[in-house]
Amino acid sequence: MKEIHIVVGALKNHLGEVLIAKRPDDTHLGGYWELPGGKVEPGETAELALSRELAEELGVVVRSLTPLIRIHHRYPDRHILLDAYLIDEFEGVPLGCEGQPVRWVARNELAQIDFPAANRALNMALRLPDTYLISGHFNTGDELLARVTKAIDDGVRLIQFRAPWLAAEDYTAQLQPLVSICHQAEVQLMLKGKPDLFERFPGCGLHLTSEQLFDPAIAVWAAQSDRKPLLAASCHNVRELEQAAKLAVDFATLSPVEPTSSHPGQPGIGWESATALVGQASMPVYLLGGMGRSDHGRAIASGAQGIAAITDLW
Repeated sequence: MKEIHIVVGALKNHLGEVLIAKRPDDTHLGGYWELPGGKVEPGETAELALSRELAEELGVVVRSLTPLIRIHHRYPDRHILLDAYLIDEFEGVPLGCEGQPVRWVARNELAQIDFPAANRALNMALRLPDTYLISGHFNTGDELLARVTKAIDDGVRLIQFRAPWLAAEDYTAQLQPLVSICHQAEVQLMLKGKPDLFERFPGCGLHLTSEQLFDPAIAVWAAQSDRKPLLAASCHNVRELEQAAKLAVDFATLSPVEPTSSHPGQPGIGWESATALVGQASMPVYLLGGMGRSDHGRAIASGAQGIAAITDLW
C-alpha cells in the first residue's frame, strides 16, 4: 500500500484556540473537520509543504513552527504518514481561500468534533501539556500535598500519583485531598492501580504499568469501557508501544532514556533509540528517565510530546 505523506498545522490565536477546516464533501473523508494542510510534494520538506499549503488554503504566511507529532495510520485504501506542527507565529488573517469553512475552537472541544480516525492522536497531542510530573517518594501526606501544590504553582497541568510502597488502602486514603487540589486547579491527575479507580475517583485518569498492558482483564475492560478520563501506559520497547496502541491508550511514557538513580545499573535506551521508537508510536509519548527542564526542547524535537519527570527531581 502506497504511503501518502501529509503535513498539517495547528494555528493558535490569542485565546489559545486552534483553527480547523472542513473537508469538501466530494473528497476522501469528506465532511470531516481537520487541521489545515495537505500533501507533501516530491522534493519538498514537510516544513516547506506546510508553508505552501497554508498560504494557498488560508492566505497566511508561516513565520515559526514547532514539531507536534508524527502519526502512521492505515485506512482500508491508503497508508497515511501525518506530520503535525504547532504554528507559533504567522502573518495574515486565516480565511477559507478555497471555499472551505474554517473556525476557531478551544482545545478541550476537539474531542467533540468529527475528525478522521488518523487525527485522534493528533487531537490528544494538542490537548496534552509538554510536561508530565510523577510524584516522588514522600513521608507524610502533608509533604505530598506541598510538593504537588508547588508543581501546580509552577504551571504543571498533568500529574501522576505514584506510590508503589503504599498498601492499596493507604494509597486511596491519600487521594481525596490530592483530588480536591487538582480539581480546583483544573489539573489532570493520573492514578496507578486497577480500573475500578475510575469509578471511585471520577475525573482522574489511569496510568497502566507495562505488566497491566498484557493483562487479559485489562484488555476486556479497555474494549468495553466507555472511557472519558485519560488512559496512559508505561512502555519500554516497541512491543509495549504496540500493545498500548491495541488498547487505545491516550498517551504513553517511554523509559528509561538515560540512566537514573531510581534504577541503578540499568542503562538507558539513549536518545537515538528513543527517537526511533517515538516515530513508530501511534499516540503521544513522553520521554522519561533522567529528564529535566533542559531536556524539553530535545524531547520535542525528537517527536515526543515532552518529558516526564519525578517531582522531587524537577
